[in-house]
Amino acid sequence: MNLLSFVHYTLGIKEIDEQHWGLIEIMNNIKSLNYSNTTEVKKFNTVLVDLQAKILHHFEYEELCMERDEYPYTIPHKREHTILTSKLNMLSIKDYSNAGFLTNKYLVSELQYIIVNHIDYSDMQYGDWVRKNKSIVQ
Repeated sequence: MNLLSFVHYTLGIKEIDEQHWGLIEIMNNIKSLNYSNTTEVKKFNTVLVDLQAKILHHFEYEELCMERDEYPYTIPHKREHTILTSKLNMLSIKDYSNAGFLTNKYLVSELQYIIVNHIDYSDMQYGDWVRKNKSIVQ
């Protein structure tokens, strides 16, 4: 599977960018696991728990920034976070240690959607708004 590039997912807001890069790094670790190797498949559950914690922390931090900045689309962005968190929770309730390749491929695809598509669309809109309306961009 192709690994994700950090550069494409840069908003220009230092703390949020660093969190995004951390999420993308974990996603790349998940994508590089060898799902035909039982030991590596077992790592998936551990990595998934770590990823979930980091995503939840990131969503909370991002929402605080949006409220601080009086971002006009904070409420719909929070709703999206709620939907993505529910989706992540659904993925996290199962033990995938014995899952087959196709199941893991599906999970990687879902995780990539949660992380990458959200950054690429919703978070980029926030970054664009901050660049136009605030002087906090670094």
